[in-house]
Amino acid sequence: NWKKCAKRKSSSSSSGSWSGDDHDNYSDGSDDNSEDDSGDRNGDGSLEIPWPSEDPSRPFDHLGECGLDCLAIGHKDKKILQECLGNATDVTNLVWVGRGGVGNLTSTNDVSNHEYDAARRTRNGYLTRFPEVVVYAKNKRDVEDAVRCAVYGGWQVSALGGRHTLFGVVDGYVVVETSNITDTPVHDADAETLKFGSGVTHGMVVNALREYAPKNAMLSIGNGGSVGFMGYMIGGGLGYATPAIGLGCDSIVELETVLYNGTVITAHKEGKHADIIWGTCGGGAGLGVITSVTVKYTLAKKYVKNYSFGTVTFKKQNSIEDQAQMISDVLEYFGSIDNNRFGGQVWVGPNFRMNGLFQGSLEQTKTLMNDLSLSKYVDSDGYDLTETDSFPHASAYFVCRWIAGQGDDVINDNWDEIAAEVAPLLGENPEDLDVTQFTDGGYCRNHDFLDALIDLTADRDSIFTWGLYPTLDPKVSNYGDDSNDWSGARPTGGKIRFIPVPSTGVLESILRILDKTGANEELSITRLGSGEVMKKAPTAFAWRHSPLLMRLRLPVLVPILELLQNSYPNQIGGYYGLSDTLFNANWQRTFYGENYREESIIRGFYDPLDTFGKKYTPDQTILKGSATQYGNPDAEM
Repeated sequence: NWKKCAKRKSSSSSSGSWSGDDHDNYSDGSDDNSEDDSGDRNGDGSLEIPWPSEDPSRPFDHLGECGLDCLAIGHKDKKILQECLGNATDVTNLVWVGRGGVGNLTSTNDVSNHEYDAARRTRNGYLTRFPEVVVYAKNKRDVEDAVRCAVYGGWQVSALGGRHTLFGVVDGYVVVETSNITDTPVHDADAETLKFGSGVTHGMVVNALREYAPKNAMLSIGNGGSVGFMGYMIGGGLGYATPAIGLGCDSIVELETVLYNGTVITAHKEGKHADIIWGTCGGGAGLGVITSVTVKYTLAKKYVKNYSFGTVTFKKQNSIEDQAQMISDVLEYFGSIDNNRFGGQVWVGPNFRMNGLFQGSLEQTKTLMNDLSLSKYVDSDGYDLTETDSFPHASAYFVCRWIAGQGDDVINDNWDEIAAEVAPLLGENPEDLDVTQFTDGGYCRNHDFLDALIDLTADRDSIFTWGLYPTLDPKVSNYGDDSNDWSGARPTGGKIRFIPVPSTGVLESILRILDKTGANEELSITRLGSGEVMKKAPTAFAWRHSPLLMRLRLPVLVPILELLQNSYPNQIGGYYGLSDTLFNANWQRTFYGENYREESIIRGFYDPLDTFGKKYTPDQTILKGSATQYGNPDAEM
């Protein structure tokens, strides 16, 4: 009888423990780890559950009928889940399946109540997943309670933050929404670190850099103010500063995580639970729900006084052979371990160009191109760069230009909101701001305007933190009619793959495929993982020596991917942060490479019951003798 299989343990200690100093040191010894208890078994084989029960304000004592064994055998008890969450957290922070809305699991289809749809919608408007409940956590304690209640009732858990990934909202899961965990950043000037709540976005990180850190401080962030910082980290984190300072997750020095049993642990990069950081850095989700992160910023090199953001366009060559040679010459440096000057996008095709962040002034960028013997490929008017005096301002410039480039219709529809947010910070009236100066980039080149944008990004709800997408009105479908059908997924963006720097011959073959398909076809190298990334210590991120992150789209996807795989066997990898579902039968290799087993061992240690497992999450390898081993204690793994 499943209801009788679990016995709760009242004390706060466990007969097993972990040493946790690194991911090679799992132990069933007797170290004192009162903070980090894990599951163990009673003499009769039932599971002891080390829930802290001395705190009378924790309403869990009478809800242990199901618990961990329930989760292990796949039984879910909704009554237990509802009662536990109802007692543990503010009921207004819970959105259950069936709370009205379009395309939900109710028969009423009440379009006047879209609460459930809003809770499960991703950044791009997807409404294809039906979580059992979304818990809007306000703090660490809410996360602890949500995880404990989920496991008590036999439910799996998924964390949700910036909503840019499809893997935060999962069918039938307890989804813990962390976007409200945005405590004031803590700056340690001596250690050169910033501590953030796990709900912050990249825009909020930029704001903190300007407010607290030295003017020449940088962090690797992505290309939009609305991207969740933690979701970015678990994929590795490639951004415009990556070649100069490494992956986003390389900056992590401390990580606070809620484990499957509600225990909170703090992982230290050079100390206890370092394997949590190793496994989080490019290892995707699956170890717990992160509640805070401490990162170390990098100070720019002394010669960097300015940051230039924009585009360098190269001359189109007379033949495919010459075009391939030019691209090869450019990537020889910018795709190498030596590149610490440029990060961003490279467009490969008949119109070859680079768009992103150049560390240095316009003149320094031109000097660099000359020193690399690349200036012969660039016309005098091929440099379209805007100089800023700090990394936060360069980041704000990018967000400003990205929003301004969304099209006149979108900008005009949102201009009143944009002007209302910005004008007071400039000492202006909203009606005095000129929309054309925004759309043509004039405001984006104004230092005071960029400062105002950075001020606004401190607020997670600001339009400049979230950016602009077409209005997600549940009364209008994504097909432009009034069918109320928001359940369909939007078109995919093809495949994202890490590749080595192609040889001139391979580049020539790629250009011929593009030429055969159509003159307007291009390939986007969406990020460079070159430079400092390739020098950092290994983590779960598997593709440090395949430095080009290329986006492949139909109709050229299949022939070019086949060409690359045949040319560079075992060197083509995927990016968990931009996962795709097309042709990913061997996703274990695609996303984790040779690190899959190591990641699965760490998962088996910290998440033995697969509480946080979901699509593209490594299975758990349970080591013999581990304190968290579940199942046959004599099983060989």
